[in-house]
Amino acid sequence: MEQQDKKRNLGPWLSVAFVGAVAVAVGIYVLSQRLSDESLAVLAGSVCGVAAAIPTSLLIVAVSRRRDSSSSKPQQPPMMVVPPQYVQPQMIQPPSIDRWPVEMRQRGSRAFDVTVMGGNDDQIA
Repeated sequence: MEQQDKKRNLGPWLSVAFVGAVAVAVGIYVLSQRLSDESLAVLAGSVCGVAAAIPTSLLIVAVSRRRDSSSSKPQQPPMMVVPPQYVQPQMIQPPSIDRWPVEMRQRGSRAFDVTVMGGNDDQIA
């Protein structure tokens, strides 16, 4: 009984599909009579391009959905416990003045010669 109900429900859809197919066929016939050969070639190429793009886009959608469904499972990352290492604090000491060059240890002496461009030599102190 369910099969008969299904066949009865397909009746209106089948008639709509048949009328639609006839309308498309009549439209193609009318266009082929009115358009030039070059226009028909462009139209046929466009239709073939769209027809080739539809399965490709459906394939991309199917692959992305499959990838999303497989990645939606929550996975627990591996857990690693690392104990803290004891680091003995060290006192930071300033560098000893004994390691400095002799010229720099003497206060007030000039360790480097400085030349100022465009200035007088007597201005440098």
